[in-house]
Amino acid sequence: MIGVVAMTRDGVIGRSNTIPWRHKEDLAFFRRLTTGGTVVMGRRTWDGLPKRPLPNRDNVVLTNQPGRGRIEIGDGAGGGGSARFAPLDRLDAVLRETRRPVFVIGGARIYEALWDRIDSWWVTIVPDRVPDGDAFLRRPFEPEFQRASDDTLPPDCRLLHYVRAADAVADPGFAP
Repeated sequence: MIGVVAMTRDGVIGRSNTIPWRHKEDLAFFRRLTTGGTVVMGRRTWDGLPKRPLPNRDNVVLTNQPGRGRIEIGDGAGGGGSARFAPLDRLDAVLRETRRPVFVIGGARIYEALWDRIDSWWVTIVPDRVPDGDAFLRRPFEPEFQRASDDTLPPDCRLLHYVRAADAVADPGFAP
Protein backbone atom coordinates (compact mmCIF):
# COMPACT_ATOMS: atom_id res chain seq x y z
CA MET A 1 0.00 0.00 0.00
CA ILE A 2 1.07 3.52 -0.78
CA GLY A 3 -0.06 6.46 1.36
CA VAL A 4 -0.78 9.74 -0.42
CA VAL A 5 -1.35 12.92 1.58
CA ALA A 6 -1.14 16.69 1.22
CA MET A 7 -0.61 18.57 4.44
CA THR A 8 0.59 21.80 5.96
CA ARG A 9 3.87 22.00 7.83
CA ASP A 10 1.98 21.55 11.09
CA GLY A 11 0.08 18.46 9.93
CA VAL A 12 -3.31 19.85 8.85
CA ILE A 13 -4.88 17.65 6.17
CA GLY A 14 -8.42 19.04 6.22
CA ARG A 15 -11.07 21.41 7.47
CA SER A 16 -14.81 20.71 7.64
CA ASN A 17 -14.47 17.58 5.48
CA THR A 18 -12.69 19.48 2.69
CA ILE A 19 -9.14 20.17 1.58
CA PRO A 20 -8.68 23.84 2.52
CA TRP A 21 -6.27 24.70 -0.30
CA ARG A 22 -6.01 24.20 -4.02
CA HIS A 23 -2.69 23.57 -5.71
CA LYS A 24 -3.24 22.41 -9.27
CA GLU A 25 0.26 20.92 -9.54
CA ASP A 26 -0.43 18.71 -6.52
CA LEU A 27 -3.80 17.66 -7.93
CA ALA A 28 -2.14 16.82 -11.27
CA PHE A 29 0.52 14.75 -9.46
CA PHE A 30 -2.20 12.93 -7.48
CA ARG A 31 -4.10 12.15 -10.69
CA ARG A 32 -0.97 10.86 -12.49
CA LEU A 33 0.06 8.76 -9.51
CA THR A 34 -3.28 7.12 -8.76
CA THR A 35 -4.86 6.74 -12.23
CA GLY A 36 -5.16 3.07 -13.08
CA GLY A 37 -4.86 2.04 -9.45
CA THR A 38 -7.14 1.37 -6.51
CA VAL A 39 -7.75 4.21 -4.07
CA VAL A 40 -8.82 3.44 -0.50
CA MET A 41 -10.55 6.16 1.50
CA GLY A 42 -12.93 6.71 4.35
CA ARG A 43 -16.57 7.63 3.86
CA ARG A 44 -16.01 11.26 4.86
CA THR A 45 -13.27 11.62 2.26
CA TRP A 46 -15.65 10.05 -0.29
CA ASP A 47 -18.40 12.48 0.68
CA GLY A 48 -16.01 15.41 0.23
CA LEU A 49 -14.93 14.47 -3.31
CA PRO A 50 -16.09 16.90 -5.97
CA LYS A 51 -16.53 14.02 -8.45
CA ARG A 52 -17.43 10.49 -7.39
CA PRO A 53 -16.08 7.97 -8.03
CA LEU A 54 -12.62 9.20 -8.95
CA PRO A 55 -12.39 8.36 -12.66
CA ASN A 56 -10.08 5.69 -14.05
CA ARG A 57 -9.55 4.20 -10.61
CA ASP A 58 -11.20 1.57 -8.48
CA ASN A 59 -12.51 3.40 -5.43
CA VAL A 60 -12.80 1.51 -2.14
CA VAL A 61 -14.73 3.39 0.52
CA LEU A 62 -14.33 2.15 4.07
CA THR A 63 -17.57 2.65 5.95
CA ASN A 64 -19.75 1.05 8.56
CA GLN A 65 -22.88 2.23 6.76
CA PRO A 66 -24.58 -0.92 5.47
CA GLY A 67 -26.20 -1.29 2.10
CA ARG A 68 -24.16 1.05 -0.06
CA GLY A 69 -22.89 -1.83 -2.26
CA ARG A 70 -21.09 -1.03 -5.49
CA ILE A 71 -21.31 1.84 -7.99
CA GLU A 72 -20.13 1.60 -11.62
CA ILE A 73 -19.90 4.74 -13.74
CA GLY A 74 -18.75 4.87 -17.36
CA ASP A 75 -18.46 7.85 -19.64
CA GLY A 76 -18.50 5.87 -22.88
CA ALA A 77 -14.81 6.56 -23.51
CA GLY A 78 -13.32 4.20 -20.97
CA GLY A 79 -13.01 6.97 -18.39
CA GLY A 80 -15.43 5.57 -15.86
CA GLY A 81 -14.73 4.41 -12.38
CA SER A 82 -16.15 2.14 -9.77
CA ALA A 83 -16.72 2.41 -6.06
CA ARG A 84 -17.14 -0.36 -3.57
CA PHE A 85 -18.23 0.22 0.01
CA ALA A 86 -16.97 -2.07 2.75
CA PRO A 87 -16.15 -2.09 6.45
CA LEU A 88 -12.46 -2.01 7.38
CA ASP A 89 -12.50 -5.68 8.38
CA ARG A 90 -13.48 -6.63 4.78
CA LEU A 91 -10.71 -4.61 3.11
CA ASP A 92 -8.45 -7.61 2.50
CA ALA A 93 -11.26 -9.51 0.77
CA VAL A 94 -12.03 -6.49 -1.44
CA LEU A 95 -8.37 -5.96 -2.34
CA ARG A 96 -7.86 -9.63 -3.26
CA GLU A 97 -9.92 -8.86 -6.36
CA THR A 98 -7.42 -6.30 -7.68
CA ARG A 99 -3.93 -6.54 -9.07
CA ARG A 100 -3.59 -2.77 -9.28
CA PRO A 101 -1.43 -0.61 -7.02
CA VAL A 102 -3.31 0.39 -3.85
CA PHE A 103 -3.24 4.01 -2.70
CA VAL A 104 -4.52 5.07 0.73
CA ILE A 105 -5.85 8.61 0.29
CA GLY A 106 -7.39 9.48 3.66
CA GLY A 107 -8.73 10.72 5.90
CA ALA A 108 -6.92 10.83 9.18
CA ARG A 109 -8.66 7.81 10.73
CA ILE A 110 -7.98 5.67 7.64
CA TYR A 111 -4.31 6.67 7.58
CA GLU A 112 -4.02 5.66 11.23
CA ALA A 113 -5.92 2.39 10.77
CA LEU A 114 -3.74 1.33 7.82
CA TRP A 115 -0.43 2.89 8.94
CA ASP A 116 1.26 -0.45 9.63
CA ARG A 117 0.31 -1.75 6.17
CA ILE A 118 1.58 1.24 4.20
CA ASP A 119 4.95 0.57 2.55
CA SER A 120 5.65 4.05 1.21
CA TRP A 121 4.26 7.58 1.30
CA TRP A 122 3.97 10.45 -1.18
CA VAL A 123 3.64 13.59 0.93
CA THR A 124 2.97 17.05 -0.46
CA ILE A 125 3.82 19.83 1.97
CA VAL A 126 1.72 22.86 1.08
CA PRO A 127 2.75 26.38 2.13
CA ASP A 128 -0.74 27.28 3.38
CA ARG A 129 -1.58 28.05 7.00
CA VAL A 130 -4.90 26.66 8.20
CA PRO A 131 -5.40 27.74 11.81
CA ASP A 132 -8.91 26.29 11.91
CA GLY A 133 -7.95 22.89 10.47
CA ASP A 134 -9.73 19.97 12.12
CA ALA A 135 -8.12 16.92 10.52
CA PHE A 136 -4.46 16.14 11.15
CA LEU A 137 -1.71 13.68 10.38
CA ARG A 138 0.47 14.16 13.43
CA ARG A 139 2.38 10.92 13.37
CA PRO A 140 5.98 11.46 12.25
CA PHE A 141 7.17 9.53 9.20
CA GLU A 142 10.74 9.19 10.43
CA PRO A 143 12.34 6.97 11.70
CA GLU A 144 9.73 4.36 10.69
CA PHE A 145 10.03 5.58 7.11
CA GLN A 146 13.15 6.89 5.40
CA ARG A 147 13.06 9.80 3.00
CA ALA A 148 13.78 8.53 -0.50
CA SER A 149 13.39 11.85 -2.32
CA ASP A 150 12.67 15.53 -1.74
CA ASP A 151 11.46 17.50 -4.76
CA THR A 152 9.38 20.58 -5.48
CA LEU A 153 6.01 20.93 -7.13
CA PRO A 154 6.03 24.36 -8.72
CA PRO A 155 5.43 26.96 -7.66
CA ASP A 156 5.66 26.42 -3.90
CA CYS A 157 4.96 22.88 -2.66
CA ARG A 158 7.43 20.22 -1.55
CA LEU A 159 6.98 16.62 -2.62
CA LEU A 160 8.51 14.06 -0.27
CA HIS A 161 8.70 10.34 -0.91
CA TYR A 162 9.19 8.03 2.07
CA VAL A 163 9.77 4.28 2.09
CA ARG A 164 9.41 2.02 5.08
CA ALA A 165 12.78 1.55 6.76
CA ALA A 166 13.98 -2.03 6.53
CA ASP A 167 14.58 -2.21 10.27
CA ALA A 168 11.54 -0.18 11.34
CA VAL A 169 8.98 -1.68 13.65
CA ALA A 170 5.65 0.07 14.10
CA ASP A 171 5.00 1.46 17.56
CA PRO A 172 1.92 -0.40 18.78
CA GLY A 173 1.56 2.03 21.65
CA PHE A 174 1.11 5.11 19.45
CA ALA A 175 -2.00 7.13 20.20
CA PRO A 176 -2.69 10.42 18.40
